[in-house]
Amino acid sequence: MDEKVKKNILRAIIILAFFSLVISFYLTMDHYKGSGEGSFCDINSTISCSKATGSIFSELFGIPVALLGMIWSFSLMLFGWQILKKKERLLKLLLIWGIIGILFVIYMVIAEFLVGAICPLCTVVHILVLINLSLSVYLYKGNKK
Repeated sequence: MDEKVKKNILRAIIILAFFSLVISFYLTMDHYKGSGEGSFCDINSTISCSKATGSIFSELFGIPVALLGMIWSFSLMLFGWQILKKKERLLKLLLIWGIIGILFVIYMVIAEFLVGAICPLCTVVHILVLINLSLSVYLYKGNKK
């Protein structure tokens, strides 16, 4: 794979991870403020960030899933940055991290259906995770050639 293309893909991963981090930060704040105040993305009872961030699925082992999303996104940024700085050995870790992210997205989509509410901001993060995984697969496969 061309070095310039590789660097641009890594930059895209870092930027997308940053957006995911920012959205996850907002969702974490939304989780802690509680559903009483509502969220700007509460459209109705079916499309509601507050309903999702206040549900029984909004925590895993007592940790808000949005906070786990922040940690995941920040780590992805670090991995991308390190690979950009010529640490090619982390490409496999980037791919594994993306797989972990998409498995968590699957869990969260199932949770949204069980709660009966779709969180628009969560959906944006889910799409960003999917794009990052796709880019990671492309990088990993391109590095093998």
